[in-house]
Amino acid sequence: MNLLKRFTTRLKHYLWLVLALPAALAVIGFLVPVGAMPSSYQAQATVQLGSYEDPIFNETNPVILMLTNAPFYQQQLPQLWAQNEQELLSKVEIRDLNNRLIQLRYRAPSKEEAKNGAQAITDAFLNADRQHYNRREKLIDQTLSQLEKEKALATDAAAGTRFVYKLQSLKLTMRPAQQLEQVSSSGASVTTLSSKKRAVLGAVIGMTLVLLAAALPEFIRKNNARGAE
Repeated sequence: MNLLKRFTTRLKHYLWLVLALPAALAVIGFLVPVGAMPSSYQAQATVQLGSYEDPIFNETNPVILMLTNAPFYQQQLPQLWAQNEQELLSKVEIRDLNNRLIQLRYRAPSKEEAKNGAQAITDAFLNADRQHYNRREKLIDQTLSQLEKEKALATDAAAGTRFVYKLQSLKLTMRPAQQLEQVSSSGASVTTLSSKKRAVLGAVIGMTLVLLAAALPEFIRKNNARGAE
């Protein structure tokens, strides 16, 4: 009971502070402008790597290394690189989903920018992959054509036939990389409190500080009493 009485007396004694501090913080919260925090969005695309015996474009680790370093963007996306430079690398994340599947993620302040960025990088990779695939396919076609011309002159026709069959089988199983689904995005904009809500929050903080200040002497008194014992 004495504790409550001392606490109440202290609040009455400093009534001006009890009223002034919450009011001051409420006014400050209402008047002081707070800049809006940037939104954060993330878009992602899933890509299945190709299969045409390319040691870089058909293997997960080399592809991840390629897509997380500057040379790819400098060569394949020079405009995007010029706009962002090294900051671009911090916006990109590549995940290994196993079975030659990768997930490309791109972060940006707006949903549209995130989706456009993810799609642009995906398209750039698919275009580069297609070029390597076409070169591989063209080389096989040229080899098959040359073998057909030399077939009549071959001393070991059986060996030539086996090689032709091997190349034809390889060509049938070859495939370039492909995007498995449309780019999807997630995230939400971060908004600031309104002036009215900031004022209420300021008043609550002020009142909390006042109550803590009024209670603090009691904690000190209690600790001192324990120390004296």
